[in-house]
Amino acid sequence: MGSVRLTLELADEQAEATIRLELEAARKSAGALERRVNAARREILASYVAAFGSTEEPARFGPELEGLLRGAEGSIRQAFDGQAGLASQLTDRYVREANQLGVDHAAAVLEDVDTLEVPDPEGPEAAGAGEAVTRGRDDALRLLSGPLVVAGGVAGLLAVVGRANRAVAEVKAATRTGVNRAHNRAVSEVASEARVGRVWIAERDGCVECLAYAGEVAYAGEEFPGGLTMDTKKPRNTRPLPSPPLHPNCRCSVIPYRETDGAAFPDALKREARRSVAKGWRVESESEAVRLRAAESLLRRGADLPQSVQDQAERSLSRGSFPDRRVPKYEAP
Repeated sequence: MGSVRLTLELADEQAEATIRLELEAARKSAGALERRVNAARREILASYVAAFGSTEEPARFGPELEGLLRGAEGSIRQAFDGQAGLASQLTDRYVREANQLGVDHAAAVLEDVDTLEVPDPEGPEAAGAGEAVTRGRDDALRLLSGPLVVAGGVAGLLAVVGRANRAVAEVKAATRTGVNRAHNRAVSEVASEARVGRVWIAERDGCVECLAYAGEVAYAGEEFPGGLTMDTKKPRNTRPLPSPPLHPNCRCSVIPYRETDGAAFPDALKREARRSVAKGWRVESESEAVRLRAAESLLRRGADLPQSVQDQAERSLSRGSFPDRRVPKYEAP
């Protein structure tokens, strides 16, 4: 492992490559289903207008509603037809690609390791994507009923389509998580073969739990501790972890680490995580309230950051908001 800056740059490059693969995998595995569900939505709305005159008109029991329900069921079944197998097949393909990418990333860090065997990708990722498709179809069909449409009108039908569309998000999450897990599992297996540990890499706008793991080291034969968080609330996971992902859509990764490399690199990662919390960098899925709570806790414990950064965090806490949630590309430690 080289200098801290070079290692940070390498870790960033590897993380970006993994995330690009995750996003491509999610887009491809759920792309056909997403298009089909959108087409089904248009068909169902057109059928409602044909049955009752407009989307503003209430639905009524009778032959028009019965025909609408039969057509809606057919549209949903057609949208999902064959998609469970396709999602599983594509997820499996990308999991295998992530597996090889993990080996390549580990090899880039362990430059003096001559032979690296590619571990077989093992896990439930492909099955999980297919199950998400089947579950979405079945839930949507169970929801579809005359009383629902009569009570809610077109909004009731859209609730059915919404459940079908939720399957798209679930497939994407399952695929992204599977790719992340396969990548990190391969890195971990290579590290184990080389008899070295691993260090946890978190995105600088990762959640408060992922950031708590940034710079954590699992030495050879060990797992990462459970229950870490920057928040004051109880974390979702309290058991030891073999590697990321910590949660669905987690963007964390690991790279091999030798004890002889020293503490400079893990310390730099921990410092960047504290900086992220102090500056409020986050993705939209995490509320600002969580970040403010984490920043307050960090300052109370001792942030060990430049005074200008701590002063900015104090101003954000006084104001009740951060000036900008977006993380810059890189800030030197």
